[in-house]
Amino acid sequence: MLETLLIRSRAEPSDPPRRRGATSLGPERDRFGVLKAVLATVPWLQVGMGAVIVLLAALVPWGTGKVLGAMDQQILAVDVKGELVGDSKVAIERAAGNWIGKSYFATDLSEIKDSLERRPWVESAAVRRVWPDRLAIDIREKKPLAYWTDGRLVSRTGELFLPPNPEVAGRLPKLAGPDERVRDVIRMAQTMSEDLVGHGLNFAGLSLEQRGAWTCNWPTA
Repeated sequence: MLETLLIRSRAEPSDPPRRRGATSLGPERDRFGVLKAVLATVPWLQVGMGAVIVLLAALVPWGTGKVLGAMDQQILAVDVKGELVGDSKVAIERAAGNWIGKSYFATDLSEIKDSLERRPWVESAAVRRVWPDRLAIDIREKKPLAYWTDGRLVSRTGELFLPPNPEVAGRLPKLAGPDERVRDVIRMAQTMSEDLVGHGLNFAGLSLEQRGAWTCNWPTA
């Protein structure tokens, strides 16, 4: 009986004491290792260069606008060139003078070009900027070939136009016919002129009737 009691009262060994503050680092080390492995696969040089390129692309328009804004100033003068007969340099400079005082860079040159080419005598206008504050305009006038039925002029390209001063075209043949047949009349007049020049002759006018008949007018003595 005594042995039984001694066996029952014998203390069972307890768990070994743990050091205060001690923790396991295994899982954390694994996580940091995975993170380092992921970061090691990132091409940091390419990423950095890409970020710099994107930043520069965003800054260039802004910087350009700032530079142009600092350099911009008003248009102060207009220079007109061209062989002018029907129109005049002064009149064209006055018309282009509407853009005096406008922004040198912001002014739409195509707007000036369109405005000048609406003038009756102007066939084409070339407009360019001349640094720092001028516009240069080159004008090419329409070349009149003949007078048309109602006092209009016919250009060498077959365009009918009515300037305020058609008389400055001087002495020219008179052509007539339906407006839509103006090119046919011009071709016939040129053919006749080439044939007559060889015989020392010329004609004063040529008409195309509605029914298709041609009438030639000869110069008076």
